[in-house]
Amino acid sequence: MKQNTRVFKQLFIHLFIVLLIGGLFFAAGPIRHASAQGASVWDGIYPTEKPADMPAVVDRVQEVNSAAQFAWLASRPTMFGSEVDTVKLMVDINLDNHPWTPSTALSESNKVLDGNGHTISNLKVTVDNTTPNVTYYAAMFVGNFKQVLIKGLTIDGANIGVTSTSTNGRVFSAVVYAHNDWYGDLENVTVKNATVTGTKYVAALTAYGSETNIKNCTVQNVTLNVYEKYRPDWSRDLPHIGGLVGLNNAGLVTGNTVDGLTINLSSVMPTISTDQTGSLLGTAQAKVLLRSNTVSNVTVNGDPYDKLIGLDNRYKVVNVTKMINYATIQEAINAADANDVIEIEPGTYVENVVINKPLTLGGTDKDTVILLPAFSGSYCDGSSLCDGASNVILVEADNVKIHDLTINGNNPDLDNPRDDAVYN
Repeated sequence: MKQNTRVFKQLFIHLFIVLLIGGLFFAAGPIRHASAQGASVWDGIYPTEKPADMPAVVDRVQEVNSAAQFAWLASRPTMFGSEVDTVKLMVDINLDNHPWTPSTALSESNKVLDGNGHTISNLKVTVDNTTPNVTYYAAMFVGNFKQVLIKGLTIDGANIGVTSTSTNGRVFSAVVYAHNDWYGDLENVTVKNATVTGTKYVAALTAYGSETNIKNCTVQNVTLNVYEKYRPDWSRDLPHIGGLVGLNNAGLVTGNTVDGLTINLSSVMPTISTDQTGSLLGTAQAKVLLRSNTVSNVTVNGDPYDKLIGLDNRYKVVNVTKMINYATIQEAINAADANDVIEIEPGTYVENVVINKPLTLGGTDKDTVILLPAFSGSYCDGSSLCDGASNVILVEADNVKIHDLTINGNNPDLDNPRDDAVYN
């Protein structure tokens, strides 16, 4: 009886194992199938007519349920029209490395392309740039259009390139958008596992922004291959290279992450210049605001690189209450409201400042934010308030807070610098 019991137990165990393994196979099968079928795969053909299964527009939103629908919208003069404010992806799209023609369909103001958390994968753009002295644009989208928001989109796997790296022509290249003076915005956009090749304005997200806000975006594992060319007059045409954007004239750049950026830079000149190469922005013009961005694992020609902005022309006095930047401290104070907070980034500021309203004025680092007087005034024995005095900061209001500044009354560039200046 005991022997029969042992045999029964062994048979039961063997049967249980067989059923368990079989169950795992049955469970794994649908998961793999669902993963393989999760993305809509493009066949490389742009539909000439509206797909029959295109969803109806509801509440001014055009949903996209397939790669064919997306390709049709991208091939039109505009993907919006009078009845659509938002185009929203409802599915992942695999472009399957078929040649993608840069789309001009984001051609209307105040519209939204909403990725809705979905991914576009395997984007391939190759621009024929064989004609010399011509400007070319290589990206998923191109065109000089205003105030379009692209949000909630991941592009995983992209190859943005040109047919020739020897032609003397300007190539604006990026994964998402490439054109001069683009006014669009990017929010929660991720670009990863991409290679971008260009000659003039080159970046992972957008090549050139005019008033472009870039918020909470991610660039991961991206390679930028940049070939500097001559201008038509044979002078140097230094490229603008950035992890986020090649050049931006204005806008808020905040909450972004660049992790794993490889920049390969070659030049027709005997020397390589990184004057306009940055981990975040190649060039930042006056009205760009930079806040709370993270950068890691960036190299240029194989060497670690930690410069966030290549050419930094920003106004560095920022009213953080209003998020507006100014060229001078006094200009920021004059434009401020009561109780605003003004932040000064590192630099030497030569001006005599008058504070006539309650506010907070502070530097980001007291050792590198330095104020010098702009003129040498009368010497006031025992006081700084006589007529003609040179006050570096004169406070004419209550409830003023000043912190983290170095105030140096001795400006050696003035005709009569004070040797006995006071340091505070």
